[in-house]
Amino acid sequence: MKLWTSLLELIAPRPCLVCRTRLNVQETHICSTCLKHLPLTDFHLHPQTNDMALRFAAMPQVARAAALLYFNPHAETANLIYALKYLGQPDVGITLGRMAARRMGSSGFFSDADLLVPVPLTASRQRKRGYNQSEMICRGIAQQTGLPIDPHLLRRTNFQGSQTHMLASEREQNTLKAFKLTDPTRAKGKHIVLVDDIFTTGSTMKGCCAAFSEASDISLTLLVIGFTRG
Repeated sequence: MKLWTSLLELIAPRPCLVCRTRLNVQETHICSTCLKHLPLTDFHLHPQTNDMALRFAAMPQVARAAALLYFNPHAETANLIYALKYLGQPDVGITLGRMAARRMGSSGFFSDADLLVPVPLTASRQRKRGYNQSEMICRGIAQQTGLPIDPHLLRRTNFQGSQTHMLASEREQNTLKAFKLTDPTRAKGKHIVLVDDIFTTGSTMKGCCAAFSEASDISLTLLVIGFTRG
């Protein structure tokens, strides 16, 4: 198998998604040099008081929140997210999910969690993309933590279009009542880890959290890969 892998590397070398240099056989998506220089946050070390968690201070069901990286859309590290979302590379999400779980797990971030739930896409966008990038991140987290995934517990209802170029107030309005639980009894009494790729204004996560108010006796942990500094 190692020989076959080495031959494949000679025929079709894989580039690092960040710097585009050639990966060696042991590297996956990111070279070791770029891995050492990722803009990692330490949010998991203070999960109730970091910049992301403070956005949810008015939502008592949110127990903690953290992001793996700081996200800058113009930085080379943004290529990881672009490859996952727009270049048809779902395995990047699994890699990032594993990274997040390894980094945060040692601090007890997942210690009382019961379930992983990805932020859902619209049905049309998921058909076009072929997968939900947040679910792929969940798969990576699950590989490290053993937590089950419920990709159908949360669904979008009246979400309208892309939010990429919207103002913060427009995002808030667009996600108002945009999410719904398919079966609130599946969430009852559970600590749920809600997973997304990028945190910009927090409107999507807030919409998801509002949907979980349908269930009783729950707590939420929020986890994203990239946090955009405001």
